[in-house]
Amino acid sequence: MLADSKEKIKQVLDREKNFYDDKLVKTYEAQRKDRMGDAIGDYLTDEKIDARVCYEEMLTEVQSWIDYHRKFLKKAETLKELMMGQRPDQLDDLIGLD
Repeated sequence: MLADSKEKIKQVLDREKNFYDDKLVKTYEAQRKDRMGDAIGDYLTDEKIDARVCYEEMLTEVQSWIDYHRKFLKKAETLKELMMGQRPDQLDDLIGLD
């Protein structure tokens, strides 16, 4: 009987935790969308810039994210090569120094 009660309490607590976790995720997603909307609205309501500037700055920002992550991709690839037996004397080939 006590085991049944403990199991029922656990189920209730799990449901409650999932409810709050879902609300937090949805809240974060809504906040993220709001931030994007604010940024777009800022561009669209700024009389000093046109749509082309908005477009170019968005492309520049996306490219900066690509460049940032490419740097860490290269580092991860170099680590993997070392782990797979590539030796430091061969490392120049990996990082493009030859």
